[in-house]
Amino acid sequence: MAKTRQGKKGLEFFPFDVNFYNDIKIKKLIKNQGARSVSIYIYLLSAIYENGYFLKWDKDLPFFISETINCKENYIIDVVNYCITIELFNKELFKQNSILTSLSIQNRYTDICINAKRKSRVKEFSLLLKNEIEDENLSNSGILSLNSEDKTLNSEFNAKIPNLDNKVKESKVNNTSSDEEVKKPTNTREENFEEENSEIQNSTFKNFQEEKEKSSAKKEKELESVKNFLVENGADYADVSEWFRKRIDERKATTRYYAEKFILECKKNNISVKEGVFACAFNGWVNFNPQWVINQKESKSKSSKNGSKESKSDDIIVGRVNVTKTESYLESRRRQREMESARTFETDI
Repeated sequence: MAKTRQGKKGLEFFPFDVNFYNDIKIKKLIKNQGARSVSIYIYLLSAIYENGYFLKWDKDLPFFISETINCKENYIIDVVNYCITIELFNKELFKQNSILTSLSIQNRYTDICINAKRKSRVKEFSLLLKNEIEDENLSNSGILSLNSEDKTLNSEFNAKIPNLDNKVKESKVNNTSSDEEVKKPTNTREENFEEENSEIQNSTFKNFQEEKEKSSAKKEKELESVKNFLVENGADYADVSEWFRKRIDERKATTRYYAEKFILECKKNNISVKEGVFACAFNGWVNFNPQWVINQKESKSKSSKNGSKESKSDDIIVGRVNVTKTESYLESRRRQREMESARTFETDI
């Protein structure tokens, strides 16, 4: 519960709503002025309640706030103007008297004074003037002034006039029903917030999609430029596309810098750009190593000199078995057995 300063009209501290950041006005303030704007608003609330229920705005106040919160004075002025625009502070009082206050601030201050049993009330720059006039008229007609916020006076007076409570309740019910008929809102604050939040989300998603499409188109354009650069230096477009597809799948670079480095390596090793790109595409190489191409060229040159791949003998090898040698060995063993059988037959005779 907030306490008041003894001998002063200001407060020692004030209640802070746990749903503060769910208020639609606070959400708008953060969205349009940034998170630091909340610190400025809370600073002003503290200064207002320290003074009572309003604060006089002057040219020195932005300086004091900037010294405390460490931000520029122009930014503070922009935040205060926006707070007035979204009615966190009353517009009319600020325009006419440079006063920072609001109906909710004055209501809260009045509740605190009643709970603390203080005589201080909202008088100067009051936004509760209509309620005060109604209370004064009730007092003049012989009925004690009853404020809906003054619960202690209600309880004391109800003991003296038992029927008054029923009359007040009936009048409140009648006024409520008439107000509902005249000012029936089309949308609640929660519904308005949901609609606004939905619009923000749709707008954010749309912007994200547009940025994603722009980024994808830009990358595609850059990739096509690098491909054309290699083609201009002698490579075949189909080979470049096949090689780059494999590099993209492996998340390897396909930039202009990499293409220039590739061409330089080819020139150093007397390899044409067309040969290098074709070797990478044909062999499924993601990376390029000039030595691999040189080794392939040497292997092809040897095979072309010999006409075809030649083995040291005419043996037929299947897996690890030399078929030719196996057949000759089996044939020699068969002949040996026949000769041994013939000798045995001659000896028996």
